[in-house]
Amino acid sequence: MIKRLWRPLVVGACLGTLLGFLAWALWWTLGSLEDKTFGMRGDVTALYMTTVARPPDDAGNRLTQLLERDPMPVVIEPPGEGPPGLLAWDPAGAIAWLPRSVTEDSGGRGPRAAWLFADTYSATLWGRGETPPLLPRGTEVSGVIPAPEGAEDDLQYVATLSDFRPTAGTYVIGTTDPNRVQRLEKALRYYGLESRSVTTQSAAEYFKRQPLLIATVTMISLGLVCAVVFWVLTWRTRNGETGLRAKHGATVGALAFQLWLQQVGPLLVGLVVGSVAAIGGAAGVGQATPTAELWVLVGGVLVGGGVGCIVLVAIVAWLTLRVRYDADVAA
Repeated sequence: MIKRLWRPLVVGACLGTLLGFLAWALWWTLGSLEDKTFGMRGDVTALYMTTVARPPDDAGNRLTQLLERDPMPVVIEPPGEGPPGLLAWDPAGAIAWLPRSVTEDSGGRGPRAAWLFADTYSATLWGRGETPPLLPRGTEVSGVIPAPEGAEDDLQYVATLSDFRPTAGTYVIGTTDPNRVQRLEKALRYYGLESRSVTTQSAAEYFKRQPLLIATVTMISLGLVCAVVFWVLTWRTRNGETGLRAKHGATVGALAFQLWLQQVGPLLVGLVVGSVAAIGGAAGVGQATPTAELWVLVGGVLVGGGVGCIVLVAIVAWLTLRVRYDADVAA
């Protein structure tokens, strides 16, 4: 009896370990994607703009006029020699880390405002009551927020795009529609800017290209194959018991259900234990603290993996018994 319990428990722990690594790989990949998109979810385009001419005096706010007609989130990261801050435009509130005041156009009715990133030189000075010298002239500090994923360490603040003239840098846009991107590029030409590179970033394609995720999915697939082979070989050694019950009228479904009941409980316990152990081990090796988002992913992966294993055990048990059922009854 104990042997019948610990076997599925060990199988579940092995599969749970792989599922835990899958959750970790998904969490790491999501974080890596947010590093490239400044927290924008979904498909984005990155425009690498350089200055090729002096902007005309009447360039005005053509860019924000376009974005008002065709709303899309935009985050501008300056080049290395540019001002140490991000410019952002997101009236729909699609970028979660942006304070609402950054997403609203002041329309020139008030002073230019910026939010400082926590733990930066400017935030430290402002906390002491001093004026941060790295802020553009005439800019007031609205508060301090955590720096977004992907922001360089030397970036000090984020400000509203409508309060400043667009400059050279990387423009991360929340769309991959080529027509919308072309309209944005056309508007930027009025500021003497020209795109040197256009890169689209599809979330689905990004996930497909991640070696860690590919390796983890491959390991899980091989683990499931090994588990199926183990179950089949183990259950075939019980031909005498199942054959005797079959002769006394037990159906394939009843026999398979009994095997399923014996396996499911220990298997699910093993899945939970293995996944938690995997997360703990990965966190220890990587010296990273598991976040709430990671545990949500672990829960989702466990639910999906648990349901899949329950169904797989039922199918394998029925097929294994079905193959020899007639022979066992006739023996």
